[in-house]
Amino acid sequence: MDALGTRSSVSIERTNLFLLYVRSNTFPLLFILLGTILFLISLGIVPLAEFPEETISVEVHPSNVEVHGLYSFKNPWPFPITQGFGFPFPIDAHHPAPFPIRLTLASTGEPINVRKFLNEETFTLCFKPFERIDVQLYYSQAAYTPDARYILITTSAWRRPLRTAHYFLKTTGVKNVHSNYEMKNTGKDVWNWERVDFMPKNDWLIKWENPS
Repeated sequence: MDALGTRSSVSIERTNLFLLYVRSNTFPLLFILLGTILFLISLGIVPLAEFPEETISVEVHPSNVEVHGLYSFKNPWPFPITQGFGFPFPIDAHHPAPFPIRLTLASTGEPINVRKFLNEETFTLCFKPFERIDVQLYYSQAAYTPDARYILITTSAWRRPLRTAHYFLKTTGVKNVHSNYEMKNTGKDVWNWERVDFMPKNDWLIKWENPS
């Protein structure tokens, strides 16, 4: 009993000391917590904004692909927010880092500042209450093998599906194009596919044959 009582007393004292520490450091702890949350939001790890729509156009050439993207982001809150975003690119030994990369506001054509963070291209947008901002992306990527990949599975980081998603493919100087997503042929060397409430489980994989 004495030993148990002693341990209980020590435990109570430690608990009281911890509670005293928490009470005396409430504001610093809250400040650190808030700072951490804001930092994660700025990196796009914690999304406050919504990502409801995207339209992607890929043009395949014998040795490279060109990608045009239109992305819609929305602030669902009745107060201003600042949100960080990241664009991961499918880089490997046969597909080097894209160049050039251009990011602009769709409404004005104004360039958006892009910076590198942890091997990812990142940027930040400031939203008014309930504001929607459309962003245009262009990049060109060399393809040392006749295939390409557009990353889709990162949509899951937004914790909700794309309400609408439209994808277009055009080829120039190549043949026998194959896509892991079923496409509709809508013209000479032009295809498209689309989805509603789309939470991708696979990236978009494109393969082709180059002329002999």
